[in-house]
Order: sequence, then C-alpha cells, then structure tokens
Amino acid sequence: LSCSLGDEVSRREVVERLVMVECADLWQKKGLPVKRLATIQAAADAAAELDRLAALSDSELRAEHAALGLPSTVAAPTKRPELLSRLRQVAIWRQLPVYELRKDCQERQLSAAAPEARDLVERLIQGAWGPAPPKRERPRETPIFGSGTGGSQPHKPGAWSHPGFPGDQGRPWNPYAAPDLAKGLARHFQTLEIPLASSAEEVKRAYRRLALRFHPDKNPCEAAEQASQRFREVTQAYEALCEHFKLR
Repeated sequence: LSCSLGDEVSRREVVERLVMVECADLWQKKGLPVKRLATIQAAADAAAELDRLAALSDSELRAEHAALGLPSTVAAPTKRPELLSRLRQVAIWRQLPVYELRKDCQERQLSAAAPEARDLVERLIQGAWGPAPPKRERPRETPIFGSGTGGSQPHKPGAWSHPGFPGDQGRPWNPYAAPDLAKGLARHFQTLEIPLASSAEEVKRAYRRLALRFHPDKNPCEAAEQASQRFREVTQAYEALCEHFKLR
C-alpha cells in the first residue's frame, strides 16, 4: 500500500511539473512569479485573480482597495494602473507560501514572526502602503565611571566583543549600535521567530523547535520541498547567531 501511495504521489508531482512548464511562459507574461509559487493550483488561482482584477471597473477597484484594511488616512491611488498594480501585488502575496512571505517581510524590514500566511500578508500590506511608524529616538550613551579615580573609563571589550551584539554571556543586544550588522542579525532573529532581545538559551530553544517542525523526515511528500527550504533557512539563521553568541 505504501509503495502504491508513493507511486501515485510521484506521478502527481511529475504531472504538476509538466503542466507548470507548459504554462510557465503564459503565467510569467501575466506577471506571476512562477518559481516562488509552491503548487500549480496556487499559480492557477493567482492567474485567475489577476484576470478578474483586470476586468473590474475603476469604482470596483477602489472598493477592492478599501477592503484591504488600510487606515482611512491612506488614500487609494487615483490612477487606474497604480491601483491595479497594488491589488495585483496583494493577489500574488495571498498565493505565496509562508517561507516566501517571510522573505518579503525581511526585505521590507518587517517582522516575519507569524505562523499564518494571512498574518504575513496583512503585515506586508500595512508595511507597503500603511502610515510609516513613528521614529524611535536613539538613547543617549551613559558614561561608565570608574571607582576611586573620580573620572570616566572606557568600556572594556569582553562579552560585547562585537558592538551591539551578544557575546559569551548571552546578554541582550543593542539594536542602535553597529546598524549595518544589526540589520543583518535582526533577519536571523526573525527567521527563528523570536524577539530581537532574545538570549542565547532562547535562540537554542527556538532552533530545536523549528528544526523539529521543518525537518524533511517529519513532513509528507507534498510539503517536503517547502519544509526543506524552511529547514535550511532556520539552520543558517541559527549558525549565524551561534557565531555572534559564541555558542560553539
């Protein structure tokens, strides 16, 4: 029975790949990112939605835009091409798998720590066209005073071997120090679905939890490819954080 089921799954995968190859050029001309869509059904649904949007009137497009849930202070584009482009992007987001949505969130410097695709889509919509979040003021640095000298002494490197990053003792990191490095490291925290101020022990626990969830041996045939991709992302993020936490 297991062999028959495996053969059936293999045949179905081959058929899907053949159909995807045959339709890829047509879908790409429509503006679909075929390689990012996990299944042929997702590609077909996205193509149908793009065709539906293209057939709507201007007033219907504005109604679709109003349903996105943006604040009332955000005005819809007045020109049809811009309005249609925005709705097309949302239609594509709604068909992308979770791991691809997380990539888009990370590229826009949005939190990717959400288990559901619809939550990530909502985050992308608000991040792309919603009001900009208020700027956070950078805290002033407090001098470290020595004892018995009456003067200030520079901070000695130790656990904070990299400015703004955790060291041997797993202290919370400072997101305002070394902004270029902080931006790259924040992406790894988001991949592990944990806050930026997580400790070394929390990084370990998050990695074990996600590695168990996305391990290829724990996922059925249809989800194996997506799980493998996510497993690689989780492993790479953990290894990068290990380097800064000095866990090895």
